[in-house]
Formats: sequence, C-alpha cells, structure tokens
Amino acid sequence: MAKTEETIISHIRFLEEHGMCVNETKTEVMWIGSEIRASSININNKDIPLVNNFKALGITLSNNLSWENHAQNTISKGRKMLGSMKYIRKYLNEEQFLKSVANNFFSTIFYANSVWFDSLKKSTKAKFDSMYYRMLRIATKDYKRVMHKKELITRCKRATPSEWAQYSTSSKVIKIIRDKCPPIINERLRSSLYVESRRPGLGFFFDNSKSKRGKQSIQNRLPFFKNLMAQWMDNGINDDAIRTMLKKSFFSYCTEE
Repeated sequence: MAKTEETIISHIRFLEEHGMCVNETKTEVMWIGSEIRASSININNKDIPLVNNFKALGITLSNNLSWENHAQNTISKGRKMLGSMKYIRKYLNEEQFLKSVANNFFSTIFYANSVWFDSLKKSTKAKFDSMYYRMLRIATKDYKRVMHKKELITRCKRATPSEWAQYSTSSKVIKIIRDKCPPIINERLRSSLYVESRRPGLGFFFDNSKSKRGKQSIQNRLPFFKNLMAQWMDNGINDDAIRTMLKKSFFSYCTEE
C-alpha cells in the first residue's frame, strides 16, 4: 500500500510540474487484483477511499474486471426510456420514430458495446434483447405481440445488440489490418496470449482453446480476417463495399432480403 501511495504522489507531482492541478477530493482509486484489506489510501495527508467501480468516458469499470455493473446501468437507462419513447410514438410516423430511436435509445444501449457486450452473462444479454424487441414493437405499434421477432428486425432494419457488437468489432479490426502491417498485428496478438481458467459469469479470455468456448481464441479469429483481407485486398474493394459485405454477414435483416 505504501508503494501505491508513493506512486500516486509522484504522478501528482509530475502533473503539477507541468501546470496541472489535481483535486484529491475528486480523486478515485480502484484496486484491481488480489484482495486488499485497506479501505483507503493517504495522499498528501488526505484519505482517499477505495472504490469498487468508477465511471470513465461513459463506461463503468469494476475492480473484478466484469462488465455486469456497466450493463445493469445501461439496462436501467434503457428501461426508463421505453415509457417516454412510447409516449412520443403517437406524434411521429414509423420512419421518424425509428430515427429518433437510433439517435437516442440505441445510442445509449449500444454505446461502446463492442468492448463489453460479448463478455456478459447469458441472462444479462437476454435483458438487452428483451428491451430491444420491446422498442421495435413500440415502433411498429405491435403491442399485442403479433409479429415474429424476425419480422420486426426486417421491417425496422435495426441491428440487435449482439449483431452491432460483432459488426463494429470486425469493422475496426479490418480497418486496423488495412492501415497497418498485418504481421505486426499478428505478432502483438500472439504476444498478448492470455491463458486463465474461466470463472462463470466473468466472460471469455483469449486462449489457445479449440473447444466451443474458445471461439475468441487467436487461432480461431486470425484465419477469419486473413481470408477476408485476401479476398478484398486482391480485388481492390473499397470501404463502402467492405461495410456492405460486413452487414450481410452480421445483420439478420440484410440476410433476410
């Protein structure tokens, strides 16, 4: 703990030397790792309590490296918006309403979900799906739940949380590979290989498993992007064509057409 306090104080001193001011009363410290018995640390004779969660750039980070707290906060926000959006629906046609949903509701529940969505518990993902379909039923005024889920998706042309997470992740990876040297990306991925016994509810890690639960393994992912890049780069396909092909791969409303 003494080493931690010393390190933080040295960082504060560095910032002050460069003209920045640190407010210790607004400073939050989160301990990630083995269990620690201390409840606070001392910085410049001020006790700073340790926190289990803190919010940075709109994302809630937890000391157990789980995204469940962030997901629950997002679900809470989304559910509060459902009633308001249902009230607004009667004043807008379907197209206008879906634009409003995309700008307000989906921007909330999809925010940075390429980072955290795939690591959630199955039960938590189900809550996102439920909230998502409830909004589509409001958009189509299908309050009696007559339409099938696939019909809703095709009609509204709005991606599910899972689809959007996969699409945005793939889009960013492909952009990195196109802009950078693929061997360097390959080398960095392999150098960060991380093997750990999975604990239920805390999501997946990169590993060298070939089992069903090892879908995120480096060996399983690299061939997928390598084959895509071989096709697209040889044919000189532009960014718009890549986005179109990705949409057909991930979005159910595109594959249905």
